[in-house]
Amino acid sequence: MKKYLLTFLMLMFLGTLAFAQNRTINGVVRDENGSGVSGASVIIKGTTSGISANAAGEFTIQAKTGDVLEISATNFVTSDVRVGAQSDLAVILKRGNNVMEEIVVTALGIRREKRELATATQTINSDEINKSGSGNALSELNGKASGLTVINSAGDPGAGTYIRLRGVTSITGNNQPLMVVDGVPIDNSVNSYDATSATPNVSGPASNQTGGATPTNRGVDLNPSDIESVSLLKGPSATALYGISAASGAIIITTKRGGAGGTHISFNSSLTFDKMSQVPDLQTQYSQGSDGLYAGPTGNSTRRLTWGAAIDTLFWDGNSNIWDPHGDIVGASSPLAKIPVFAYDRYNFFQTGETYNNNIAVSGGNSKSGFRVSLGNLNQTGIIPTSKYDKTTIALNGQSAISDKFSISGGINYIRTTNDKVQQGSNVSSIMLGLLRTPPTFDNSYGLSDPVSNTASYLQPNGHQRDYRGGPGYDNPFWTINRIPFNEEVNRVFGYAQASYQLFDWISFNYRLGGDVYSQNDKNAYDIFSNAFAAGAIHLLNYTNEQYNSDFTINLKKTLSKDFSGSLLLGQNYFTTTSKAHLSHGTGFILPNFLDMRNAT
Repeated sequence: MKKYLLTFLMLMFLGTLAFAQNRTINGVVRDENGSGVSGASVIIKGTTSGISANAAGEFTIQAKTGDVLEISATNFVTSDVRVGAQSDLAVILKRGNNVMEEIVVTALGIRREKRELATATQTINSDEINKSGSGNALSELNGKASGLTVINSAGDPGAGTYIRLRGVTSITGNNQPLMVVDGVPIDNSVNSYDATSATPNVSGPASNQTGGATPTNRGVDLNPSDIESVSLLKGPSATALYGISAASGAIIITTKRGGAGGTHISFNSSLTFDKMSQVPDLQTQYSQGSDGLYAGPTGNSTRRLTWGAAIDTLFWDGNSNIWDPHGDIVGASSPLAKIPVFAYDRYNFFQTGETYNNNIAVSGGNSKSGFRVSLGNLNQTGIIPTSKYDKTTIALNGQSAISDKFSISGGINYIRTTNDKVQQGSNVSSIMLGLLRTPPTFDNSYGLSDPVSNTASYLQPNGHQRDYRGGPGYDNPFWTINRIPFNEEVNRVFGYAQASYQLFDWISFNYRLGGDVYSQNDKNAYDIFSNAFAAGAIHLLNYTNEQYNSDFTINLKKTLSKDFSGSLLLGQNYFTTTSKAHLSHGTGFILPNFLDMRNAT
């Protein structure tokens, strides 16, 4: 009898132990129409253990019989389901009656319902920021908000973008709005030096139009694929919270982050082509010269003009020389006349530009924590040969709720850009000015199929420049792109770390520390026989910028009655910035085509 009783007690104990053990529960969360609820939160009630449903509403969780699963989702009524003997659950969530208010990210990263704000704001979502595939987050804002002026300084790769939000507030100062990413101000400066005018201004919006290369403002370093939303603060609230640096308004950028819904991998890629859309009309009737007489590169001062003999009255002699593969130009009555002269296409200098924009991101998390990491690359070649821009971005951010009251978050971004710029503006090395002034009887490319890489297009055998004036004047565009380079390289890191503590449901404490550090190295050189610097010259700009921002805020928000509520923000801010510029000049090269400071006298 005792033997049977002992066996019975052991079976009961094992059954109870089995009853209390965790087992795998598979389930699916659907709405009232039978569609899966993506990212629904499934938590074992009374614990912090939980999981998020996938895009189809399916989930798998370890639970034991008797546990209560708390299932919730945005815009749905929370449902409690007790785990029984079954291993498969089907849960139906009812939609709630609450109407979601539009949330706006304001200064210091604080989120407010739009109806609570007493100042003008506009929000631009991520699906409107990366439509063109240009890779320039600032140019993507064009036409997206009222009162926002966006000017792209040029169509060249890496060209800057000028933004004005509240009109002109300063006669001589900066009229661009402050840029803030995840609550931390970042730098949007233009750091450059123009050798042709010997001033720190270069051609571009609100600058010297006679300068050389187009400047790049540092706001273009941002990756549009990492941006969740952009809020524009136009009123005085931006100035009140960020000081005089936001006198022209503020652009508040919130980046994407992971969360509930499992792990997601996103990849987007685009390819765009750029072609010259329109150019000034050029005359093709008269040759180089004046008063109806032809004067070539070796002629007298009239070689500068383009009102020579009618082209249909001229012939080439067929004897190739350094100025034209067809030979010298002679009149129709000359016994040397062999090949009828025709007008060269001066615009064959341009090419089709290509832009490859690729971005991959991995994000994930649950109802308590989340992460996102992304890698992006933009590679662009312009319509002007040798011009190119390459930008690589790496972004990592995450957040975690350590407890019901304490949470942390942070993010870091690394950007590296290289940019080969081109000369422009009204100066003797300007590409467009050189093209427009070239007469129709002079071929800058020397008839070559590869004039960019073949030095015969722009170089005489003696090493001098080959141009339509045979010497001083305007640079051959093929000389400019090969012997007057402008290179820019930027390495940049910015990010933040934040901790938040919810003391009560109506009061919270937040501390955020952020920084933005970058170095920019520019090199602009002019080879010997360039018209701007006949003896050659080199200019180096090494620029570094560091800025750090610290915020401590106390946020109070209390609902006193159904019709009355109030909020108060208290805080302290510390901001510091340091910039250094090292400018080096060298002139008088000893050797040609050695564009280095060691070659300067």
